[in-house]
Amino acid sequence: MIQEARIARGDIEKQYTLYYRCAQLSKLICKQQDFAKFKSEHGAIFGLRFKESLDEADNLKAILNKKYEEKMLRISQASVAEAKVPSAVNSENVPDANCPSSSVLISPKELVRMVEQARPKKNAVIVDYRKDKSEVINYKNDHVITVVTVPHELIVHGLIFTSLRNQLEVGQRPLLHRIGSCDLVVLMSDTGIELKNGQPLRGSPANLLSLALYEYNHEHHPKSRPLFMDGGFDNWRDQYPMYTRSDGTLKRNEPRDQLDHMVSNYKKACLMLDYPDLSSKGPRPQEPPRVPLRQPNGGPIANGVLEFPTRVVKPDMSLHMGHNYQSFHHGPLVRLLLIVPQGHLLHPPYEVTSAPINKPNFAQPPPAALSNAVPLHPRLPLPDRSTKPVLISIDQEQQLLDIYNSMCDSTEGSSSRRGNPRPGYTGLYNMGNTCFMNATLQALFHTPLMLSIFSKENFMSRVNPHNKMGTGGVISAVFSAMMDVIWSGQYTAIKPQRFLRLFASQVNACLADGHQHDASEFQLFLLDALHEDTNQVTKRVSFEQNYKGGSHILNDAKDYEKKSRQFSYSPINKIFNLQTVSELSCSACGEQSATFEECSLITVELPVHASRTSLQQCLSSHFSQTTLDGDCRWNCPRCRAPKRASRLTKLWSLPPVVVVHLKRFSMENGDYAKNTMPVDFDPGRLDLSEYLHQNSPENPEPYRLYAVTNHCGRLNSGHYTALVCHGTTGEWLRFDDESVSSSSANGINTSEAYMLYYKRT
Repeated sequence: MIQEARIARGDIEKQYTLYYRCAQLSKLICKQQDFAKFKSEHGAIFGLRFKESLDEADNLKAILNKKYEEKMLRISQASVAEAKVPSAVNSENVPDANCPSSSVLISPKELVRMVEQARPKKNAVIVDYRKDKSEVINYKNDHVITVVTVPHELIVHGLIFTSLRNQLEVGQRPLLHRIGSCDLVVLMSDTGIELKNGQPLRGSPANLLSLALYEYNHEHHPKSRPLFMDGGFDNWRDQYPMYTRSDGTLKRNEPRDQLDHMVSNYKKACLMLDYPDLSSKGPRPQEPPRVPLRQPNGGPIANGVLEFPTRVVKPDMSLHMGHNYQSFHHGPLVRLLLIVPQGHLLHPPYEVTSAPINKPNFAQPPPAALSNAVPLHPRLPLPDRSTKPVLISIDQEQQLLDIYNSMCDSTEGSSSRRGNPRPGYTGLYNMGNTCFMNATLQALFHTPLMLSIFSKENFMSRVNPHNKMGTGGVISAVFSAMMDVIWSGQYTAIKPQRFLRLFASQVNACLADGHQHDASEFQLFLLDALHEDTNQVTKRVSFEQNYKGGSHILNDAKDYEKKSRQFSYSPINKIFNLQTVSELSCSACGEQSATFEECSLITVELPVHASRTSLQQCLSSHFSQTTLDGDCRWNCPRCRAPKRASRLTKLWSLPPVVVVHLKRFSMENGDYAKNTMPVDFDPGRLDLSEYLHQNSPENPEPYRLYAVTNHCGRLNSGHYTALVCHGTTGEWLRFDDESVSSSSANGINTSEAYMLYYKRT
């Protein structure tokens, strides 16, 4: 019976009944005549079970009494509120006949029963927007109930999904994307919400958050309107204390080696430093006369702009095959323009051009050349700051260099396999269900423009240690170390164990749990961390999008571009982020609204009832006009009521690299199901011009496939591989963990293709 009570955890009433019966039976046993003999043989175990029954029954009784009192209080408050409601109400307060009659509230017990006992089983995302998060939900399976933490102060008027996402901690952002694939989205406050006509009060945090997640969310739109947890977190804690923990319960692992200590000391130093206000708009101090700003050729600066080459610091020694270092990456260059910073930018804006690099004949160096090569991580001289803004202190820079070097040391010290491969031909060992990470890393290592940012010579000039949303440059340092090792031509395979451990401690611990994960989600975590590490904005300025679209769309776009630069700006955004615009139009009054959004990949749905499809068909469906009706109606600001509306989303601007995510996984009956439908696509050309907004100033250029992430099997028991076109040799390579073999574009399996990486031709 005690075993049954333990299994019944979550059902407080049933659990209390079982423990109460155990206690009563124990009392009866004590009164039996042969109890003395029984006690001598089984006394120890009996005493423990008796004590457990009494203690658990007392605890559960207290919880049930509190729940009963709260329920009676809610009933009395509801009866008082009903007595105050007048018999006649204004017509504007009468619920629409088409409005769903079901309650917007869901109790914790109902939620847990739906994910554990319903047929088919459901999965849910709980959005926790409480002010006090000293205690949090800790459910046993985060894929069944995912908890996303949203700071209460972020919920303001004009909030949309993308602006909310971009203000969350890096480890929370990809989790928020799950609202688009889960069955239930539940918003949770402290004690519950106040309702009017069955809906949260207009302008309340619950209402604003619900609108942002549902109405102003195109990329990850929920299946149904969000619900609200009845009684809030207090009710959850009362009903499921076993699924609740204090926020300090799960502590970070203590430093285990030199690299951990370096990272810990660096983060502590960043917290202790008292930084000056770099966001001041006052005049910048005059540069010392001894360091005049001049062009590299000695001429004066044109229009106050100093042009730099791709390498901010170019040492004599080079990790990447000497003077042929840049030849390994065929693609556009990055030019940095040094302009007097305005607003809150730490770095000057980046300009991405499409000037191709002449691809020389690749010649593999003889082994003798490698034997005399400079060590993998020579200590570089600190860059000269006299010709650029001071972004990072000398001490911080040295600490990041030490982290970089220690990461290289850990790679050499692990079971990495030395050899003489061509640069970029290095595999990654599988450390137990880490193929999702290995395949994604290989695609990013071969992404144009990434090497010009994340290398030992360059990454520190992009790092912004003042940004508390990132890792202070830690992930950028270890990612740069990995990038340099891959392109060093010294290893046939390396073991990225330390990278994964640091990534888990700094970004998301779940990804190092030894289970299989979604490669697209890992990429979002990684790019978000790199973006925040290099985000130039020191003081974010939030803004509302009160755009009308239509004939005003060009001015709207200019205003959005200007304001978004004061919120978020990084080289990662310049490489990956595309911009879309969604225009809503009310069918009743014609009111229009336009919302701009940015994302680092396009996630397209696959048709359910079809044997085959194409990428163009998926994109056409993704960017087609949709009608918002029924539960999805738009709250028209002019009509002041939910109204039928049309929504059309189009591309507004395109980046140098476009990533398309084929959404093959969905939750069915509490587990992931996979759509293995073949998706046809042309590796040589992707034309996105037909999906551009008609007023977009973008000059569309075709894209060419350079990498594919493949997945075979199921999500929890499958395998990821990557097919990559080498930027210098033009050879297609198949990366299967530590194995690297030659392949071709014709060898792409359209039933297994999961993420497609395109670059401008």
